Amino acid sequence: MPTADDIDFMKAYAVRGISDWRHAGEQVRTRAIRLLGNRLAQREEEAKATIESIVSGMKGTRFIPMPNRRPDDIEYCFFMPITYDAGTAFDLLILCSDNNCLGFRFEPADPRLTTHGYGHIQMNRRMEGGTLAVGGLPEWVPTSYPAFPLRTSEPIKIFLSMVTAIHGYPKFMDDVLQKTIPAAGNRQVYARMLEAAMV
Repeated sequence: MPTADDIDFMKAYAVRGISDWRHAGEQVRTRAIRLLGNRLAQREEEAKATIESIVSGMKGTRFIPMPNRRPDDIEYCFFMPITYDAGTAFDLLILCSDNNCLGFRFEPADPRLTTHGYGHIQMNRRMEGGTLAVGGLPEWVPTSYPAFPLRTSEPIKIFLSMVTAIHGYPKFMDDVLQKTIPAAGNRQVYARMLEAAMV
């Protein structure tokens, strides 16, 4: 279970994402709304409630826009926490050019399984725990393997892995940390966690 500080950090990250989303271009906003409909968080309250679902154990209900620090060949990125028996996972939806999408699951180890008993990343064709088929994710995409090891099952470390995959390290992640965590002490905790994960 993430700490209260971890939840506050994720909420601050989500709020930054909502702020950047307000300045997104009309074309990408229309595309995201067409794909996600009411499953897209567009207000701070919706984003915060989605992050709080990690603690309450309620099902995540909305994709949250990520801060707009991303590679040029990606149009926009969205994430959703999903809490289930094995722990907290994150869906990552990436809007690419020409109406193409990529989907990934960042998942903790599932001790009930002998195949995915480790934290891992997989391609994802159906989002939100399998209930949302997203147009643009091709049917040929495999969803069980490859399952790339994450070296952790802790929600905050899985979250940091996911955001680093989009923002890069160290430059943009340093920027994201500085703009989402006002207290230098807490910022250093997550910076050290990231540094340890990147070795």
